[in-house]
Amino acid sequence: MTHFEGRDFVSIDHFTTDEILYLLDGAKKYKEMGKGAAGTLREKLGDRSVALAFFEDSTRTRLSSERAAEILDAHVFGFAGPEGTSLKKNESIHHTLEMLWQYGAEAIVMRNNWDGAAQYAADRFEIPIINAGDGKHEHPTQTVLDLFTIKETQGRLDNLKIAMVGDLKYGRTVHSLIKAMRRWEGNTFYLVNPPQLQMPSEYTTSQDGNERGDVFTGLSLENVLNICDIVYVTRVQKERIEDERERKEVLGKLQINPPLLEQAKPKKNMKLLHPLPIDADNPEIEKSVYRTNPQQAYFFQQAGNGIYARMMILLSVFGLEGKDFSGKAYKTPERSDKNSFIELPISASAGKSDEERMIYSLHNGTVIDHIPDDRGYMLAQALQLDRLPVPTILARGLSTKRNEMGRKSLIKMVNRALTPEELNTIGIICPDSTVSIIIEGKVSQKYKVQLPDVVAGLLQCQNIGCVSNNPREDAPSRFYTLARSPAALLSCHYCDTLHAFNKGNIKLQPR
Repeated sequence: MTHFEGRDFVSIDHFTTDEILYLLDGAKKYKEMGKGAAGTLREKLGDRSVALAFFEDSTRTRLSSERAAEILDAHVFGFAGPEGTSLKKNESIHHTLEMLWQYGAEAIVMRNNWDGAAQYAADRFEIPIINAGDGKHEHPTQTVLDLFTIKETQGRLDNLKIAMVGDLKYGRTVHSLIKAMRRWEGNTFYLVNPPQLQMPSEYTTSQDGNERGDVFTGLSLENVLNICDIVYVTRVQKERIEDERERKEVLGKLQINPPLLEQAKPKKNMKLLHPLPIDADNPEIEKSVYRTNPQQAYFFQQAGNGIYARMMILLSVFGLEGKDFSGKAYKTPERSDKNSFIELPISASAGKSDEERMIYSLHNGTVIDHIPDDRGYMLAQALQLDRLPVPTILARGLSTKRNEMGRKSLIKMVNRALTPEELNTIGIICPDSTVSIIIEGKVSQKYKVQLPDVVAGLLQCQNIGCVSNNPREDAPSRFYTLARSPAALLSCHYCDTLHAFNKGNIKLQPR
């Protein structure tokens, strides 16, 4: 098996910098061969079958994927939108893709309006899934052609000033691109957008919530056109904005036109990129720019590069490229869903003071202690203490230590141990609390809960566009733990949305 063979192409994060550069070099090789060189290619897919599953409309991504597969002699079949398919009869994503697999698909290029749909498909099928755009989440094949175009026009991928203009909230191309370009040193990003369409915080802040030093926000076009090497423009994603008033407020607010470019006097190497299409009724780039400023307008050539990028991706996942790859390889993180614990020492005097006697006054059972007072009732609700068939006590407003002003809560459960799901609940809501096991009136074990790497079936993703919230699908909740203490930070397996109490989006699934 060659290096890339059988791999999914779901997220740009699933490829190392060396792997991306290898794909870019391959795309360059095929571009230099030219469109008319198909007959001279030694690397062809022959009898392989590629299915195109476009649940959303597409011109460039679908046609360049189809053209790339045809140049490589693959058999291509599938659908170009929901019209004329059983999707109009409410068929699920899973069932639709299952039929493509039953009909002989050996790889599926898919576009879907649900965030994380490509990962959902990759979890279910052993053939390569190539993400052609999933909701507002990612568009990794577009990122490969964008990186190829930037390197082609600038001669490098580092120390660049990149403006991202337009719909940065719903525009999935900029989400993938900013993640990819951060791999190279010295890149700076200038964000220009209507206030309603700002880049999600996942891409502008670090995990601790602080603003990243490589991103500048709240800028105007006039501020960036004369300093940037790349100006990457996106259209307003009207199809993803449900509020009609909001759509009207943002349409036509930003436009690059010849007078603006003349006034700005951009750098000679500056290139205007756009994933296309441009909204002809509310153009982000005025139609005459391609004629009056051919030095800057490079978006049609950018789209043309999609054929070569997607040729290289198809050849790679089918194992015909990658034989000579020698760089750093991506490794899927090893993640455990098992609870682990931090053992705490048991004081020889535990239970002897008046306060400790009150805390540990159980013959057999469990005590959850050092719960922040504002989380006590929340944890009690999450553990559904009112439904337990055993006696429980929620005590609130206790002092954390004698002679200190802090307040805490504790929970005592008689004759009951905690389940793994309940331990995870504690780790999310109160990661610094302690759990004591009481046997025959004595503390036999004391520990802090350590959230596992994988938290499954407990949280509900608060991104309403996430495929895990699609009632037609069977996408079980799955989160990855990025931080445990002093506060839990978790990322959705499907859409990568970050969840934490300080983001206000921690919600447990109904039990």
